[in-house]
Amino acid sequence: MSCTGFDGNIYYALTVAEPSAATWVELELSRDVNTTMSADEADVSDRRSSVKSKCPTMIEVETSTTLTYVNGDTTLTALRDAFLNRTQIQVAIMDGPVATSGSEGLVYPCHVFSNDFAQPLSDGQTISVTFKPSATSVASAELQWYVVA
Repeated sequence: MSCTGFDGNIYYALTVAEPSAATWVELELSRDVNTTMSADEADVSDRRSSVKSKCPTMIEVETSTTLTYVNGDTTLTALRDAFLNRTQIQVAIMDGPVATSGSEGLVYPCHVFSNDFAQPLSDGQTISVTFKPSATSVASAELQWYVVA
């Protein structure tokens, strides 16, 4: 697979499902996409060492993207509605097309946590969206690294 951001893809599905069974919709209006992953840390130091010992605990994930605003676009409407209605969706941040064998990336059930509308004076209008994982009853759809078979 190519290593440029342009070749990457971000998708959403309105129903949480196993990634191979989800109905993915590409966010074609996306500009930059950024996913951050970090772990909280626990101090597990004791008197056996003078060096502080740490271990990772809960993992935090957040994906943000900026989309070009197009009035009436169904994708923007779906993301706005998911935010306003607090509806759980699913996202896939892939290094290539989600239907192409060998593509891989992070897939997780989430909620939309921000839906910011920007109207800069000297640039195009945009919508910035942030996704964060949320619990689901579909065990096979938890946060996972997905490789298309």
